[in-house]
Amino acid sequence: MPPRCFNGIVFDEDFSCALRESKVEIHFTRSERAVLEALAGNARRVMSRGQLLDAIAGPGSDSTDRCVDFVINRLRAKLGDRARTPSFIATRYGEGYVWIAWPTRG
Repeated sequence: MPPRCFNGIVFDEDFSCALRESKVEIHFTRSERAVLEALAGNARRVMSRGQLLDAIAGPGSDSTDRCVDFVINRLRAKLGDRARTPSFIATRYGEGYVWIAWPTRG
């Protein structure tokens, strides 16, 4: 699968890292990669915290869904995304999160 580009950021196919237009590299943790894969792979579909937690820790994990919120906050910081005016990850209160970035050419 070729690299994926959203809003001027080119992501490696496995979401291990990304490259900004300014050539600054962004590296992602295992949990961040799992959330990116789940969200971008289900673009425009709301994913619950439970679904994202399963992507991070596996079904039946004893982790709490607050773990998902922490990962989302780290991703937003790394991507330069804002919760109030998102470009990548939007919050759907009471439901979960949704990937809203449109693919662009890298």
